[in-house]
Amino acid sequence: MASRIRNMVQVVLIDGCLVGGLAAQTRYVPDKVGKWTLRPPEYSAGKDQYGLSPAEKSGFEAKIGALISTIQQCKVFNPPMGIEPQVIARYYAKPFPADDPDLCEKQPCASHPPGFYFFILPWYYVLTEPKDRFGHIDYHAPLVVGLVNETAQGVWVAVNNLTRTLGDLPWAAPRRLPDGRQIRYMPRATAARVGGFPVYENHLGDHLILTKRDRAPWMPVTREQFVLVLIRERECLMAHQADESKPRPAPPCDKDYKDWMSGADERRQTIERTYQTLKKTDPAAAEEFRARMEKTEADNPGLLKQGIANCEELRKKIAQRAAEPVTPDRILESQRSELARMTPAERASPSWYDSLAEGPDASGLVAPDAPRAVEVVTTNPDFFDRSRPRTDFQVISVDIEYDPAAGADHANLSQDDLPDWRMHEFLTTTDWRRVAALLD
Repeated sequence: MASRIRNMVQVVLIDGCLVGGLAAQTRYVPDKVGKWTLRPPEYSAGKDQYGLSPAEKSGFEAKIGALISTIQQCKVFNPPMGIEPQVIARYYAKPFPADDPDLCEKQPCASHPPGFYFFILPWYYVLTEPKDRFGHIDYHAPLVVGLVNETAQGVWVAVNNLTRTLGDLPWAAPRRLPDGRQIRYMPRATAARVGGFPVYENHLGDHLILTKRDRAPWMPVTREQFVLVLIRERECLMAHQADESKPRPAPPCDKDYKDWMSGADERRQTIERTYQTLKKTDPAAAEEFRARMEKTEADNPGLLKQGIANCEELRKKIAQRAAEPVTPDRILESQRSELARMTPAERASPSWYDSLAEGPDASGLVAPDAPRAVEVVTTNPDFFDRSRPRTDFQVISVDIEYDPAAGADHANLSQDDLPDWRMHEFLTTTDWRRVAALLD
């Protein structure tokens, strides 16, 4: 990572050569100066969602404006060469996901001060086929300059949101502690630093965490906590399956038979009317219709009686199955056994996880030095200083979504490397010390 940063700085210093080389070989138009688009933030939400006073809201908005302005001064965005950055800014909805009482098991949820985020989505200038007034592509006309959205690249800047300081979710659905806090991967620290701050990485790109607090925004999830979460998950699943397997109220098995027999007179009248109408235009078809209906009337009572017997037999089996003792769940028993085998020291030790080691008989917990081990953490409920004003900036996290490995050697850039290089430049040319100066 450190060598990667050094390479990036070299490329930034010879930016003119980089742009010139790309212009000769790519569909991108890297030397066209773009403009910023700032979608007005829903600042009114500060009052509606958090009950901020006018003075609090005004101060918070001023600091958010200063934060966005500082980001705009980054070399890659000032001026934005070959791109049009669009900024989408919002207050985080209240409650935070971890504040949802339904996720907290009858205890206080982990809470957060007011949070804010903005997302920078770069649109890139490219040479593309023009479209006619109906929106159809004209493949025979000369290429024109247009804009495309490279969705694999972007920048998230979050204020006072601890969840975004953590690594990627390893599970399809978030696993949570009893107070609603999500269990996450610990972000991986690299050897690189920008502006004096460490660079973290995950599969989406690079990650920065800026704070003046004297404590980490995350804390380990103990092995005991981790296995207890798995046990609670399994118990909830088993309870749901047991509820789904309970016999549901159903009509009597002979209901269809009785309904059929009670409607015999009405059916005969309907059949006769249809027969007489059809006979006027097609006597042969009328006779065929009458014969088919008579066969149905003769056959259906026997079929429906057989259905009664089948229904009663099935319900008898369901009742017998419901009366049988429940077989212990293999996975749940394995998880409980794993917890029981832990010593007090093991229960209190941090969790290290390997998704490939998880299975029916294993939680996925491994030793810290295992080849694919990642530390499992959650947000620190004591991170925020509750005595400070609610609108103070106590943590700023920055996610830069791109491929950090793209074009490590600037001399061999491919035509598709420009979006990733713009994100490299953002990481290495932003004045992160000025950003950190906005922290309280």
